[in-house]
This record gives sequence, C-alpha cells and structure tokens, in this order.
Amino acid sequence: MRRVFPEESGRVDYCGSASEVAEGAHAILLVTECDEFGSPDWAKLREAMEVPVVVDGRNFLDAASLREAGFEYFSVGRGEATVSARSDGLELLRNASLL
Repeated sequence: MRRVFPEESGRVDYCGSASEVAEGAHAILLVTECDEFGSPDWAKLREAMEVPVVVDGRNFLDAASLREAGFEYFSVGRGEATVSARSDGLELLRNASLL
C-alpha cells in the first residue's frame, strides 16, 4: 500500500493505531476488518476527532452503536439511505468526493 500511496505530510499519513488515526480527523474511513478497528473505544475516538464521521467501507461496524456514541455513520453498499439531522458530515463527504 505504501508503495502505491507513499506517505506525504498533510495528505497521506500512516498511523499505528485507531487512536492515532482519530486525532484531529474530520472523518474515519474504515476499509479493513481488522479486530483493532472493529471494537475500539469509540467514545475516546470521538473526543479526539474534529468532526465525528465514520464511513464504513466494509459494513463491519454496528451503525446503531456508532450513532448512539454521537457519530454520523455512513455505510457503503448496504442499501439504506439515512442522513442525520446534522449536515456538516454530509457536506464534508461531498467535498471529499466520497458521495
């Protein structure tokens, strides 16, 4: 992966843990089913994030639990179209060309 997408400060950063990923993040995009990312301390991660948005590219996470923890949750390919009352996360995703 690093060969295809080399680290580039401010654009592509590789992290060693979920906590490190969340620090100041505007969104978390999950593209793995590794156990570390399936059941982290979501409350702690939410506190560390700038904007609490999770995009689940593997449909690996429990949407209800994440919404209950205060996240805007988006899945890929589940067939459910749910948009929360908050619009900042949705605008963030549109601006990032993820929707």
